[in-house]
Amino acid sequence: MRFLFLLGAISLMMAGPAPAASSHQQTSYAGKVQTELDHWGAKAQELQMRSQRAGARSREELDRHLQNLDGSLHTAKNKLEEMRSSTENKWKTIRPEVDHALADVRRAYRKTWTYFKKHQKEK
Repeated sequence: MRFLFLLGAISLMMAGPAPAASSHQQTSYAGKVQTELDHWGAKAQELQMRSQRAGARSREELDRHLQNLDGSLHTAKNKLEEMRSSTENKWKTIRPEVDHALADVRRAYRKTWTYFKKHQKEK
């Protein structure tokens, strides 16, 4: 009887924590990504407001950069939602796609910010 109890306890210990840890990792990672996307979204809005003060010719180019940034943000948000709705095993295969989408957001922001700063100096 005691043997069956120990065997049951051991099997629960072995089976129990693994899914919870994976689920916790997924939730934790999704929270981190959401925080970063919120940050870049706020930065994009700030640049959008600043672009309204730019000259017509440079604003046209700046708006193209901002559209690219907005598209990158949209793609990253979609990948995050795809990851959130995936199974515990599938999310790990989607994670590199989310990482790539975040890298695209960072790159698009840097390009937009660089253009904005260059244009601001030429004014």
